[in-house]
Amino acid sequence: MLKKKTAGALAAIVALAATLLAGSPATADSGQTTTSARAIPGMNCYFGATGVTSSGQITERRYVTQQGVAEITTTKLNPGRLGFVPRAVLPPGGAGGIEFVNKGFYANSSDGGFYSVTAIGPKSYNDVKVTATRLAVTWGQTRLMVSSAAGNSTGRYVYGLTDSGALGRYVLGVGAPKSRVVVGNSGWQGVKTLAYDRQTVIAGTTRTADVLLATTVDGKLVEYTIPHDRPYQWSRKDLKSATWGNFKYLSGASCGEWGKPNQPRMLLGVLGNGDVYLYLDKRNDDNSGADIVGYGKIASGWTEKLYQY
Repeated sequence: MLKKKTAGALAAIVALAATLLAGSPATADSGQTTTSARAIPGMNCYFGATGVTSSGQITERRYVTQQGVAEITTTKLNPGRLGFVPRAVLPPGGAGGIEFVNKGFYANSSDGGFYSVTAIGPKSYNDVKVTATRLAVTWGQTRLMVSSAAGNSTGRYVYGLTDSGALGRYVLGVGAPKSRVVVGNSGWQGVKTLAYDRQTVIAGTTRTADVLLATTVDGKLVEYTIPHDRPYQWSRKDLKSATWGNFKYLSGASCGEWGKPNQPRMLLGVLGNGDVYLYLDKRNDDNSGADIVGYGKIASGWTEKLYQY
């Protein structure tokens, strides 16, 4: 009888512990917090972004909606700090190993530097050391950068948009991006946010292209299609004509097979005050925003500068 009671009590304790771990947010001291959020019914979607605060603290934001349940996870890396707030970021950088925190990315600064950044924490989110290694010195005028899933034998394609409104495509392999190809030398000043969305095939051909998702200062939600073989022959499609210009950050995330056409995609936008808004575009390649559904504000306090993973 005693054995039975002891076994039952132990089982109850284990069950309670499991419930507490699954249902409670992590403490602030852990460097990571998880909270419930509004879900997108019937969708399985994952969003992730890197952030840098005004003090140089590196953060990670994640939103996951799956089987009618959604969570937002925020990770703050301490005590290391980046010595500048990047103008733009490209993933990934040179981190690698078995440490608890093992993050790397590329970033540029307003002083012209292009850096490889690593954030390494051997045992926790709170013993992280941040290192920035300068690779080049001519990147101060580039205000937005995005990374493609495509490339050539020496590296992947990345796109850089300058303050003067020029968009170039580069190859990122070892060191800083190089082999610049002109997409457009002017006329892109109105682009406010820019994100890589997917690869596509140009209708009626076998030619492949990158699709970039953007918002503009006059409020439009836009897709740019940039052919891999002739990037200067780009095309533009306006998905929404107004109200999207207030976002300081906007990115998409696939809710189907990543990077493919004919998939639903989640859109997540952050306002200047840190409020976060959620949308679902029911099909990512129909050249229309008529099927975009809004789910309202799902979070606040995302005041750091965010960059697409």
